[in-house]
Amino acid sequence: MRPITPPDVKTSGGASKMSALPVPISLALEPTKSPPAPRGVGFIPLSEACHRSGKSPENLAWRCRGEWASIGLAAILKPEKGGKACWHVREDADPLFARVKSPWLVAFDWKPVSASQRDEIHRRKRLIDAWMEARIDGFDDGLSERHITAAFVTMCRNEGDVVSRETLFRWLKGFNTRGFAGLTDARRDAQVNDPNREAFVAELKRRYLAPNRRSAAMCYELAVDQWTENGQDVPFDKRRAQQILNDVDRKVKAFHREGPRAYDAKFGKFLRGEYTALESNEMWVSDGHELNVMVRVPGREKPVRPIMIGWFDVRSRKLVGWRIVAGSENSDVILAAFKSGVKAYGMPECVYHDNGEAYDAQALQGQTKRQRQKGGRPQLDMGLFPRLGITVKHSLPYNAKAKIIERFWGTIDQRFTREFATYTGGDTSKKPFDLQSQIDKGNAPDLDEVVERFGYWIEAKYHNHPHGGVDMNGKTPAEVYADNLRQTRPVPDDLLDLELSRRNRVKVGRNGVRANEQEYEAPELDALMGREVDVLTDDTDIGRVQVLDLKGRWICVASSVRRIPKNATRDDLREAMAGVRRDRKRVKEAHQIVLKIADDPTERLRRMAEKKLAAPVPIPQTIKPFRSTLEADVRAIHGAEKLAPRHDDGPPPLVEELVRRMKLRMAGNS
Repeated sequence: MRPITPPDVKTSGGASKMSALPVPISLALEPTKSPPAPRGVGFIPLSEACHRSGKSPENLAWRCRGEWASIGLAAILKPEKGGKACWHVREDADPLFARVKSPWLVAFDWKPVSASQRDEIHRRKRLIDAWMEARIDGFDDGLSERHITAAFVTMCRNEGDVVSRETLFRWLKGFNTRGFAGLTDARRDAQVNDPNREAFVAELKRRYLAPNRRSAAMCYELAVDQWTENGQDVPFDKRRAQQILNDVDRKVKAFHREGPRAYDAKFGKFLRGEYTALESNEMWVSDGHELNVMVRVPGREKPVRPIMIGWFDVRSRKLVGWRIVAGSENSDVILAAFKSGVKAYGMPECVYHDNGEAYDAQALQGQTKRQRQKGGRPQLDMGLFPRLGITVKHSLPYNAKAKIIERFWGTIDQRFTREFATYTGGDTSKKPFDLQSQIDKGNAPDLDEVVERFGYWIEAKYHNHPHGGVDMNGKTPAEVYADNLRQTRPVPDDLLDLELSRRNRVKVGRNGVRANEQEYEAPELDALMGREVDVLTDDTDIGRVQVLDLKGRWICVASSVRRIPKNATRDDLREAMAGVRRDRKRVKEAHQIVLKIADDPTERLRRMAEKKLAAPVPIPQTIKPFRSTLEADVRAIHGAEKLAPRHDDGPPPLVEELVRRMKLRMAGNS
């Protein structure tokens, strides 16, 4: 472009000269003038300046009106090709306006560059800088460029960077002309703005970041099949696809491929609680855990893994209540574990647990999980915690690290369950290779043995073992619990079963009340038929329940009703029904006699069945019995004794005649 110089300001007479200006009083008040433009440097339009620098027209126009116009670096001129006058700026006003820029001033977009590509660009730049420094030092020593470059290439190969002379010159030329863009791979430059490539990469990531967790190779094959069916060209090969998928952030992989729970377990942020301000029994935390050991249970053929429910004192890390059962995690087991802790240490002020259905049950909260999520109010008389005035706090979903008891399960796995021969490991990768052989040999311990050994271990070793951490200071849980215990909230023994038992509201029927899939009856329930009552059950004694009215007043203790046994006959049932009719008759004649409680037919049938089972069973005859010729006479004698009238002076005449005949027969045989 031909340099354009600003014209002189013309006077009214047409002379080309500067207008008269007053002489400044002080040189300090005179504006700073720019030096003369170098040779070949001229004014360019504002649009060309925006194109070279990448700046917005508003920004450059603001600078033209302000700093550049006052020092002669900008002026309003007509374009060379004609048109309306506009701002022009001199090329040396800013380094970004130069026709040939320094490599460091060339803009480069790092966003589409992957992490591995970014590292490769920086590696090439370091090699170029080291090569240039080596050339300068070698020139000072009088060496030629060829010898210096050969020595540098040899040094790089010895250090593991394989590079050639041609490659170094290509990198240097690319950096000097294009900046960091000249250090990138030429194949990448051809693919950066390829819409087909970007769509193919998006399809790869869509298939890869899915819960089905396909491999990178399988995702590439499926994407290639789809691209081939649509008639599109595949932009790169399988190896490049695997590199692209491997560069995906591992947090993104964990969230989309393994789910939110796995993401929170591996990378999720969690807040650490400050427990030193708490007191003992101020907060208990509870959780359920499947122990990593196989045990034998009476009545089951195969060994099973037991479930443990624990209540943990947050301040002292002391296990205050626990239960180990061969079943599932439910509210009954949670109540039993909580009851054992309250009986030994008193009630807590607050409990902290997760959002599982077993903990969000009506027996604990006074409402179900769905009712709580809808904002319903708990029933104070049905929920254990509202009835006892205990505050309930729920943990955040997928935030297991917030519960301090989660660390305790790892301690049990490391120090307790590994001592058994049938240790199962936490997952398949930790499963012992001889587990099945140990089970086949019968080395699985009994459930009662595991419970007994755990009780000894928790009291003798865990509670008296020094713990680390800021809140423990090297003390044992027993010591920390005793040091921080300010008050105890004991529950009297006579109220312990009433308050800490599961409550079910049922209606009294003809056969009493129904709970735990069984029926319970008591004489006091006859007058309450058709009314609702609260039934208190205890998993340690399912043979009886306690019955309360809706106001919480105790009514009675009801015993379980057994069903009709299988070996009951028709005669037994007929006799039991006859007893029911007799009971009905007594009720009908209640105004004449004192009313008695009717006996239940099922109980009567049960007693009859037990009597039959207690009778000795005859042993089948395997020897043929001896048949005597006098057998008919003996039967006749016994029959005559039953039929003949008795006389005080001797046996009846028929009997005497039969005796005479027997004697004659015996004399003839002899």
